Amino acid sequence: MEYLNPPPGSTVENKLATETVTADAPSGGGSSLDLKRVFFKLLRNWWLLLIGLAIGYGCAKLFLRYRDLNYEVSAVVQISDDPTQGGVSEQVVIPNVAGDQMQNLENEIQMMTSRSLLQRVVERLRLDVSIYTDGRVRNINLYGSESSPVIIDRYEPNEQAFGKQLIIKILPDDKFAFGPEESLDTFRFGLPFTCQHGGFLFLKPNKPSVYDRVLIEFKDPVRVARTYANRLSIRPIGASDMLSIRLQDQVPERAIDLINEVIAVYDSITVSVKNQSTDRTMAFIDERVSEFSQDLNQVEERAENFIRNNDLLVDIPTNLEIELSQLQEAEAKLADLRLQLSGVDNLGEYLQSDSSQSQLIPFTSNVANLNVSTLIQEYNNLIIQREKLLATAPSENPVVIATREPIQRLRNNILDGIADARRQIDLQITELQEQTSEILSDIGAVPSQRRQLLGIEREQQIKEQLYLFLLQKREETGLTQAITASGLRVIETPITEGATGPESSQIYLIGLLLGFIVPAAGITLAEVLDNSVKNADQIKKVTSVPVLATIAESRGERQVVVQKGSRTPVAEMFRMLRTNLQFLGAGRKQQVILITSSMSGEGKTFVCINLGASLALAGNRVMLVGMDLRKPKLGRYISEGDDDSGVGLSNYLVGKAEMGDIIKISPEFENLHYITAGTIPPNPAEMIMLPETGAFLDKLREDYDYILIDTPPATLVTDAILLHDHVDTSLFVTRFSKTSLDQVKYVNELRSGNKLPHLAIILNGVKTGRGYGYGYGYGYGYGYGYYNDK
Repeated sequence: MEYLNPPPGSTVENKLATETVTADAPSGGGSSLDLKRVFFKLLRNWWLLLIGLAIGYGCAKLFLRYRDLNYEVSAVVQISDDPTQGGVSEQVVIPNVAGDQMQNLENEIQMMTSRSLLQRVVERLRLDVSIYTDGRVRNINLYGSESSPVIIDRYEPNEQAFGKQLIIKILPDDKFAFGPEESLDTFRFGLPFTCQHGGFLFLKPNKPSVYDRVLIEFKDPVRVARTYANRLSIRPIGASDMLSIRLQDQVPERAIDLINEVIAVYDSITVSVKNQSTDRTMAFIDERVSEFSQDLNQVEERAENFIRNNDLLVDIPTNLEIELSQLQEAEAKLADLRLQLSGVDNLGEYLQSDSSQSQLIPFTSNVANLNVSTLIQEYNNLIIQREKLLATAPSENPVVIATREPIQRLRNNILDGIADARRQIDLQITELQEQTSEILSDIGAVPSQRRQLLGIEREQQIKEQLYLFLLQKREETGLTQAITASGLRVIETPITEGATGPESSQIYLIGLLLGFIVPAAGITLAEVLDNSVKNADQIKKVTSVPVLATIAESRGERQVVVQKGSRTPVAEMFRMLRTNLQFLGAGRKQQVILITSSMSGEGKTFVCINLGASLALAGNRVMLVGMDLRKPKLGRYISEGDDDSGVGLSNYLVGKAEMGDIIKISPEFENLHYITAGTIPPNPAEMIMLPETGAFLDKLREDYDYILIDTPPATLVTDAILLHDHVDTSLFVTRFSKTSLDQVKYVNELRSGNKLPHLAIILNGVKTGRGYGYGYGYGYGYGYGYYNDK
């Protein structure tokens, strides 16, 4: 319900007065965040939000224009586990390692992302050196570009060069300047040179370049390898044996080259590990071929010399031919068995030596026992698997240690198999020797020279067959070595999938959100940290002193806003203050009213003058007394020609002026008189304590209905408190957004100590914008009927 100038004595007026002056007990010691007030404050500062949105949009646009884009490159490879090419046999199980396909893939991933492998990749691609061109905002990397004005053929930078941007400036006559910006040295293309940053050799490309100045940066290859090891992402695809390889880089061509090189280096390392067995086998065969070649040459020379020295013609009867053929076949088998026996003995000696503990078994072709061959293959597979683990993990790793037991078990089984194979070969050799003796006894009748020649020829044929056998084995081993595969197959070659990071729309959205949130947060934070008074409800939370009225902010330059016939909201508020002041007395005499505040600038003089004008317009004789003897303003506010420095109260109190000399009449109000402070004394407090002050006020009580005293701020000086015995009512003026709640709390001390009688509070300078209002518990309805009154 709204109340507008109710008639005196009416029920409505009584209700208004009761609601106005009845004060609630203070419910809190400070201000809390008022969301409604914050919302209206944001509306009032819409221009700040608009500026923030514009700045956010502009920053997003600049970011999108000059940001360094990262491009993602991906590839898919397959890691097969071929038992013939180094895969682990199903008969040998290593707990948690060999039998688990996912664990094997994890081992291959660790090998691909190992620092040693990536360091080889960095050195091959020369990723530890970069060439840039100057840009207006950021530099442009010339990796893979044919427009570079220099080719770095060799470089050996020292630690001083790492991380620094050095300059290459192209000069005439095949010369260039090289070094930091502040100290460039001149060198010639094609000639090696040494400077403080290391040794280099730069070449000039055949194609002319559009750049005559570039930046060059050298980096530690170990750190570069570590960086790419962290950025390279290799993950299994589901439960398959395929791996997804991904890499993000600002230069997509460089990422493609790096992934291809990682695949190539991994392939070469894996093939090298798998070829260790065939390499050792080839070395063994080459050694035996060389020995048999020498033996065969010696036998051929012996046969030739024997025939020449004995002048023999080879004419052997048919039955002798058969016997000799059988003898030759038996001796060939005997030689083959002895070759197998030699291979078995060599293999046994190799396995029993300490140097073979972690090496592949080199030769298994002449081992007749199939079980031994299978065990050797399984043993080599385990050694290859162990070498892969050692490429990415130390020897003390539990996974590596777990491989020792099955390797040692296979090694013992191979030694047992070798012993069985040797016994079998010895038995076969014994049988063939007996068969050879029988054949020799049958051809005993052959003449001695013929028999000797046939023996030499037989030995020659045996060694020739063994020599051809070794040559065949060497070809087979070479073919195996040539076709050895790493088990890696490229399914999808590296391709660029486009730039990564937020889309343009997301960047714009983030920029606009930040442009709105930052000023909104600033405004909200300012509101939270603002401890000043904004409405009467806040005052009621910190004090039980009643709030008598709220006064709107005066937008004009005039200090006297209450005029005869004026219907402005501010004038009506002073009329409401006049009414509430009457009800505040509740029948009690309140002829002398003291007006003070907490500090200067809160409008106590403004309130004093306009309250006096309102009382004067109601037909009362009103006296305004400027008792602020420190910074007087009363006369200046009432009349432009009055500067408060003439004859006034201070002159009267010291006996240098009469009452009639100091009383002045307001030029606008007939019933409104005023007394200025006069000459500012050096001791204002002592002057107020004079007995003349009380006599002065008593004399004014005889001639005036209301005496309004303008005093200094009560929280700064004691002048107002010294008037306690001479006043009937005290008004404490606070100002919107200026008086803090801590200063308002001071009225509790004034009231509890009875320092000022019948204390009430006035909230002055309330802004009329949205979110403020004038009410303090009830509506008033300002604006109705006042649109034509400025």
